[in-house]
Amino acid sequence: MTAIALTAIWLSPALVFAIGPALLTQGTLGLWLPLVAFAGFLLAGAWLADPWGRLRGRTAGDLLHHRFGWRAGRLLGAVALAVTLLFLWAQLAALREAGRWTGWPLTVAALGAGALLVLDLRPGLRRVAGAGGAVVLMAGLLLPLAALLVATDPVWPRVWDRVASQARFAFSPTSPWVIEGRAIHGVEPILTLAIGEEQRVRFGGQGRVVVRLWEGGEVAQDVDSGLELAVRAGDRLLVPNGLVLRFEPGRAIPGAPPTGPDWAVPETPRGATGRRLGGLAATLLLGGLGLPPLLALLGAGPGLALRAVRCAALLLALLLLALQLWALYAAWLAPEVYLGGIDGLEPLALPALASVGEGWGELLALLAFAGIGGGFLAAGLAALEAVRLSWMRDLRGGEASARWVVMLALGLSLLLARQAPWGGWRARDRARGLRGPGPGGSHRRPRRVAPGPDALARAGRGAGQRPRRLAPLGRPPPLPAEPAGPRLPRAPRRGVVFPADFVNNVVRYQHGEFGV
Repeated sequence: MTAIALTAIWLSPALVFAIGPALLTQGTLGLWLPLVAFAGFLLAGAWLADPWGRLRGRTAGDLLHHRFGWRAGRLLGAVALAVTLLFLWAQLAALREAGRWTGWPLTVAALGAGALLVLDLRPGLRRVAGAGGAVVLMAGLLLPLAALLVATDPVWPRVWDRVASQARFAFSPTSPWVIEGRAIHGVEPILTLAIGEEQRVRFGGQGRVVVRLWEGGEVAQDVDSGLELAVRAGDRLLVPNGLVLRFEPGRAIPGAPPTGPDWAVPETPRGATGRRLGGLAATLLLGGLGLPPLLALLGAGPGLALRAVRCAALLLALLLLALQLWALYAAWLAPEVYLGGIDGLEPLALPALASVGEGWGELLALLAFAGIGGGFLAAGLAALEAVRLSWMRDLRGGEASARWVVMLALGLSLLLARQAPWGGWRARDRARGLRGPGPGGSHRRPRRVAPGPDALARAGRGAGQRPRRLAPLGRPPPLPAEPAGPRLPRAPRRGVVFPADFVNNVVRYQHGEFGV
């Protein structure tokens, strides 16, 4: 049980939510994240236990306390307290991200913080909840994945080869995004869909969308249920979070890598990979030095701690592999996870998306989600206990003041949870520099550069008729089947559309060239 709890603390929801999106967005580069995480655990284990048997049953921290006295204790306590606060912040931020699926992210994070505080005030219940949460985490990550492997293809290298060699990521005719449509969700209030292929998008609700044209400029339009919009390769479609969309079968999935090889070996700026891995190593390896007070809570002595570290290393390696398989099979069975950017919880919904078994897919997905909740309890309760331990043992604080420190740490972490620590790894559009209106983007109202699609349709069909298809304005790229003829003037820069382009769009729209 100690090894299971130790694994659950290290493989916390914050790390779970980072590993899957890293593989989905970075391919082979995403494999570095679990490797560095495992190396950080080994470093923390070497600091916590006596893996080589050379310290005579004492840890490296004990030797520093013995050699430098209270000064070393205060320094280590301050470092451990700071790292544990960051750890607690990451768990609450991950819980807030999971709460996006319910529509009340801040409420879910506040309820999670309240549950941690209530359980922390009851020592007996705290131990049971922490151990039970660790067991639920392991069951939630392993059992649904095992069922998924049995139902599809258990040979994961073969699946990797299929994903890495496919010509493109496209909508399947049986996809729910094609049949009835789904509400699109992401990490931003306004989601940017990078269109890789000309297609029609049908809306299932009301909202305001913006088409950023490939040749420059943008068109804003209020859409209604049943309305269709034709977009072209190179355009970017900005839609509000939660809007129901329906796509055409066989068309490229917006936001997905162009091809399998592009996913496996993505293009990165020169030197960016080294800087990213360096920052990742500093975060996890150096952070591992501050977590031993949190991990030491699980061992009654050096011998037990050493056995727990060895068993936990094996369990951690198994779970890290499982998380990568979650992401790999999501790219194979449900590539629609790329829509709107990838959050950490989407790969765990794969059993429901892939319809594993008859009626079992939703239950398996709920078990995976319950595992995230159990992992949050195990990691959060251990973090609060580590705050108390560092304050009382290393910083020489009193027991009464330790309670206030715990509540202050929990409240501060909840305030910081509005910003997720792994934002750079989660959303593919962030990783590739595609940012729309939202945090860090432009909040200005889109500038209408030409009459809206309603006016365009009235010009071609007569006033008073509401169109069922809408074509974006601007000069589309030349199609291979387009007959040669007089070339129309190009649209000037700065978003001004030449009138001849309106005529060109009207003619092409009436002949159905914006649809299939």
